[in-house]
Amino acid sequence: MGIHDMPTELLVDVGSYLEKDADVNNLVLTSRQLYALLNSYLYARNVGRYEHSKHGYGEVYRRLALIRTARSGGPLETFRKAMQATNAKRTENSRKLADMALQEAVFYGHADLVQLQLAIDEDLDITKTVQFGRSMLYSPPVLRNEAVFRVLLDSGRFDPFAKDKQGITLLFQAAAQGRLPVCRILLALEGIDPDTKDSGGSTPLSKAAEGGHLDIMRALISTGKVNVNSIDVAGFTPLRRAVKFSQTESVRLLLDTEGIDLDAGSPRDLTVLQQAATNGMTEVVQILLARGTDVNEVYCSNTALTFAASAGQEEAAKVLLAVDGVWINANPPHVIGSPLAVAARRGQAGIVRVLIEKEGIELDKPDRNNLTPFLHAATYGHREVMWELAKTGLVDVNFFGPGSMPALSIACKEDDSFMVRDLLTLPAINADLPDASGKTPLDYAAQKGKEDIIEQLLKRREVLTESALRQENHPYELIPIRHSKEAAAALRPWYDRRGFLSGNWKTSYRAL
Repeated sequence: MGIHDMPTELLVDVGSYLEKDADVNNLVLTSRQLYALLNSYLYARNVGRYEHSKHGYGEVYRRLALIRTARSGGPLETFRKAMQATNAKRTENSRKLADMALQEAVFYGHADLVQLQLAIDEDLDITKTVQFGRSMLYSPPVLRNEAVFRVLLDSGRFDPFAKDKQGITLLFQAAAQGRLPVCRILLALEGIDPDTKDSGGSTPLSKAAEGGHLDIMRALISTGKVNVNSIDVAGFTPLRRAVKFSQTESVRLLLDTEGIDLDAGSPRDLTVLQQAATNGMTEVVQILLARGTDVNEVYCSNTALTFAASAGQEEAAKVLLAVDGVWINANPPHVIGSPLAVAARRGQAGIVRVLIEKEGIELDKPDRNNLTPFLHAATYGHREVMWELAKTGLVDVNFFGPGSMPALSIACKEDDSFMVRDLLTLPAINADLPDASGKTPLDYAAQKGKEDIIEQLLKRREVLTESALRQENHPYELIPIRHSKEAAAALRPWYDRRGFLSGNWKTSYRAL
């Protein structure tokens, strides 16, 4: 009896004994009879492998005909049969498999497969949550592919105006991602609200401006239904968002839009000019100044120039310094300090050089904390800034006020041997100047137990004749016992010369 004369049940049973799908496929291709009989069995068996697998995303998942064709884009007929076999199962796992097939086809941009699957599977839920509490519709693969999005939209299986848990619509998400074709499709829908807000009060225009998506911004503004001065819960307008994220072209577009309000937004944050100066958006700073923006407007005791100085934005600072009447020094209510002091504190050497050249700048004026720009640089260890200021010859390198201490004492206290070295090269430096508490640089160096700093100081005549031979409260007595003998050895000879006996208990103790 030939194979063609065998009973149908027996032929199907033969297929079940073949371990590999490829073997069943080869058997199917031997004749039209076997193809008609076993082809549907082959697809059902292929789906059944996933049904009984504990690891759906493993090797079994990748070998499924439905998934392979969803990724590769066909053949369409293979995808159709695999989809029909999947639907025929009517189990929880088969539903998961159908959902994953749709996700794969969407991810790889196969609009024809998506359309075919939607036609075959009437129960397919395309709004099902996929990730982060959102459906697949909000994902980049959907919004970046106009053909896929049209197929999904035309299916009528979701509300294009709906919001997710964060109040985000598809238009909002498309604008944030910069998906112009999808934005145009949505804006053409009757009843669309182009100015809808999310839970944070942001609008599609705000997100487009934040991302620098100019064409989407134009499309939104052209509807005539968006508020260009809309304020979110943080007090940001689209203009403020664009400036915050350094989107110069977005700012230019908004500034050219009719009805734009430069002052709209929360007074609890930087002004548009201050934010532009902070971000170094020189062109925007120039435009805003040309429109009459107040260069000296204050936020948290800082002006635009101070913010530029703090951020090290030299070009923006130069533009601001060129404005008549700009505050270059500390002016009420600008009480936090001058732009120079702020730049010195932040170590912005470039800004310091720019400010030094400005006529009328106060190089050595202390702030409310009795710190001069030079002392700010010393306090925060900015040696380059300190050197730039010292080179002018117009700062008192020995100055200190109530509650502060000289720069050299600061360097010794902070254990900064490099700064000590730099300061000792200054001709005007007093290496033995006591602070308000009476302590000298040598005292602080001894307190830290730093031999290298002690030896640098002992090379100065004023130190040798004063602190090194002090009769009471000698620096040697300040050396912590936990430190090595080197620091004590450096000061021991000077301690003994004061006239104390070598058997003094302190001397003997530290000599151990």
